[in-house]
This record gives sequence, structure tokens and C-alpha cells, in this order.
Amino acid sequence: MIMAARNKCRLPLFLLLVLTAVLAGHWLMGMVGEMHVVAGTEVESSFTAPAQAAGNTNPPKPNSNAPGTHHYMIRTPDGLYELQPFRVNGNVKEFAIDVQEVAHELDDGVVVTAWAFNGVVPGPTIRVEEGDLVRVHFTNTHHQPHTIHWHGIYADQKYDGVPHTSTEVLPGQTYVYEFAAERAGTFFYHCQVDGYRHLDLGMAGALIIEPKDGKTWDHEYTLILDDWDSEVDRLLSAEYRPNHNYFTINGKPFPHAPTLTLKVGETTRIRLINAGYSNFAMHMHGPNFKVVASDGSPLPMPYMKDTLDIAPGERYDIEVTPTKAGLYPFHAHNLQFVLNNGFYPGGMHLMLHILDADEEFVH
Repeated sequence: MIMAARNKCRLPLFLLLVLTAVLAGHWLMGMVGEMHVVAGTEVESSFTAPAQAAGNTNPPKPNSNAPGTHHYMIRTPDGLYELQPFRVNGNVKEFAIDVQEVAHELDDGVVVTAWAFNGVVPGPTIRVEEGDLVRVHFTNTHHQPHTIHWHGIYADQKYDGVPHTSTEVLPGQTYVYEFAAERAGTFFYHCQVDGYRHLDLGMAGALIIEPKDGKTWDHEYTLILDDWDSEVDRLLSAEYRPNHNYFTINGKPFPHAPTLTLKVGETTRIRLINAGYSNFAMHMHGPNFKVVASDGSPLPMPYMKDTLDIAPGERYDIEVTPTKAGLYPFHAHNLQFVLNNGFYPGGMHLMLHILDADEEFVH
């Protein structure tokens, strides 16, 4: 992912010619910067740095307060990145998003091409508060047209992200989306251009609207469920007929999916988002969970479950209050989805690490 940050590096003079050649190629990809020759045997370069790979430490904070020049993101315990607003004015929050083509590692040595918002898979979480006015400056830095559809949000038609009813954002263009965060809940966003292909290539991220009166739970995670064809590269310029053989939670299959920490006597809310193309019946070993919200709206009568079927595009909020410590699986019970290219165990499966009440809560 590209975290635009003004990085200083000092290079030996003998690398100057190599750096010059590299910068020429990178300039064609939009990585522009300044090079200053200084006295002595070193070169100081000030440039827009390429992104750190998923799993690295948090990126540096940006120097600029303008859209399109940074994407400051914080890594969260569920393995996602959370995008920070570049400008806040009262209840108006503004964010910057672009599109990058990245090599995404699904499993050890299994790498696919992904079209990724801000260079991460899934795209970064946008978190706002009920009552906020949200503006998203979307710059299409990719070679294909794209949009952003705000799934579950009643935005004005021009901001709905459907190319034939609102605006298709062409390569090199910037479009500013705006909507009111009218109700608290779990939503998501995705590209709507050639939706079957673009969404399947990773163009989706979570949109969380927090209640203005505060949370009633102790801990929280967001899980984005998805399916991938590990040979998707052969489909990029052909008729798109994927054969999904990897099934992921937050971009990774088991055993690389995140482990969630819970605690006896404390309530954890888990936000489930199905960004894939199949129904996933998610089953929790150990404690039952309470289904408290569906598609961004609280349920008038929450109910208890241990298995919840989630259709494509659906979101559910569940809450878990464990009574026993231990290590328990949480996985898709359509067992063809807990395979990595046909091998078990893998796929849509993670572990819940439940701490005793007297243990310190550490992610």
C-alpha cells in the first residue's frame, strides 16, 4: 500500500545512477519527488515512499493536510487497517482513497493480483460516528474505471457509486463522495464498475458508524469474509469465470487468519461482512453468540445462535460473553470453505482465544 510520507534517505554516490534509472520508471507510475545532490559522497532524496506490506508496523504520519497525498492507516488487532481522516472540521470528516494494483499473498507462496483500495486487502476500514458528514476524496490511480458504492447507505444518487446512474471515475480523475452517517451500524464499500470482477479482485472495505451515545460492549472486531481464485491473473483480460479455491477472513485463510482475543465475563462485538459470492454459515465452537444487528440496523429482538448463515452483501453484528476460558474455532460450516486449494484445514477459519476473568487482556 502506498502511505505517502516524506521519507529521507542518504545513499552512497555510487548508487546515484542506479537510483536515477529506478526513479525514471517509478515516475511513470506516479512516484514523483525531488533529488538533491549534497556535498561529499552522499545523496539525499526526498520522495513519496511505497507502501509497507500488510503485516508491517503502522506507517508514518503524513506531512500534508490535503487529499491524495497520504493514507495514514492504523493496523487493528483483527488484521485490518483503519483509515484516518486527513481533515476533521466539527462533525465533517474527510478521507482520501485511491486504487493500487498489488501482489497479495493469500497463503505461503500463493500470490494473486489484487486491485486494492489504498493498496491493502481488504480495503481500509472507515470509522465515523452517527451524525457525521462523511466526504471521501477518491482518486483513480489505476488503469481501469472505478467507483465506490456505499453498501447500505442511503446516499444521494450522484454519490451512490453506480456508473450508469451516478459517476464513473476514469483513470486520473478525482471524485468527492459525500453522505451523512445517519444511523449507527455495520456497512461496507466496494467498486460497482464491472462489479463481478472488481469486487472479486479485492475492492471492498468496511464502513463502521459508531453510536453517538457510546458503546455498550467491551471489545470489538470486524471480519470480512471473501473467496478467491488463486489463478485469477489468467482472468484479468478474459471472460471472467473465477473458480474460487481460497476462502479468507480479512484477506487471509487459516492458519494466517487473525486470532481474536476474548475474555470471560466481558462482551465482544464481532461485525461480520460477506464480501464474497457464496453464503457462509459461520459456526462458533464454545460459547453461543447473540445476533444483535442485521444490515446496519439493531434487531428489536436479538436471538442466540451458534451458526449463522450470511448471504453475499449481508452484515451481521454478533456479541459474545464467554463464561469459560479456552481456545475455540470459529469457521464456515459449509466445509468446502475451510480448504486451501482442496487441502484441510484452511480457508474461512480462525481461533478465539478466551482469557480467564483474572487474566490481563492483551491482543
